[in-house]
Amino acid sequence: LFALGDYPSVGLADAREKCEDARKLVRLGVSPVQNRQFEKIRREMDSANTFEAVAKEWLALKDWEDVTKTRRLDMLQ
Repeated sequence: LFALGDYPSVGLADAREKCEDARKLVRLGVSPVQNRQFEKIRREMDSANTFEAVAKEWLALKDWEDVTKTRRLDMLQ
């Protein structure tokens, strides 16, 4: 099932546009549902590459005392 959105939040023109986009994907042999899931995963992966995520990963690799790690994290925030 491929939902275009709820009625009040998605107007008729937007629903028609989304429907046409979905039909274009089907013509290309791509499932609109799988494409939506793929895009969601891609957005999540892109947002995971933030400075905060990289800093926390870097701190996890360090062999420091917890107090030092906390200070560094506070400093970076």
